[in-house]
Amino acid sequence: MNNYDYDVLVIGAGIAGFVASVTARVLGQQVCIVENRKTGGNCTSFTCIPSKALIRAAHISHQIAHLTDEGLSLDRPISPNTAKVMSHVRSVVQQAYEKDLPETFERIGIQVLFGTPDFIDNHRISLNGQILAAKKFIIATGTRPLIPPIQGLDRMENNFFVNRC
Repeated sequence: MNNYDYDVLVIGAGIAGFVASVTARVLGQQVCIVENRKTGGNCTSFTCIPSKALIRAAHISHQIAHLTDEGLSLDRPISPNTAKVMSHVRSVVQQAYEKDLPETFERIGIQVLFGTPDFIDNHRISLNGQILAAKKFIIATGTRPLIPPIQGLDRMENNFFVNRC
């Protein structure tokens, strides 16, 4: 078979899939990226970005709690508002996701398709009832977070991770 739709078809639109697809495109390849959920992957939506936003909030809280060490004081005590913290985390995730929109990649010539691909053979997949052929495939499907089996975790209010995985 030498009649391909793409030179490179990347499965997975997380950070690894993005880097692979952009690199292939810069090298002059016809590229398609396939994602079954949302572009950006776990890093943007569930792990790296949200955890860094939470860590930053914790650092700020810690610094405020130790203001007196620096000769500063507050007139009133502070207390975390978890709903507002999580709202802030979600807004940070949304800002990061804006850079991962499919349109961003389509503007540089990378086709973005959604669905769960099934391999037919070494050069073809089935996606949403369509057959796509590629010279090469890159599988960059990433990971999923492990939700620990903690009794009651699934019932926690405002649980960012459990409600979105």
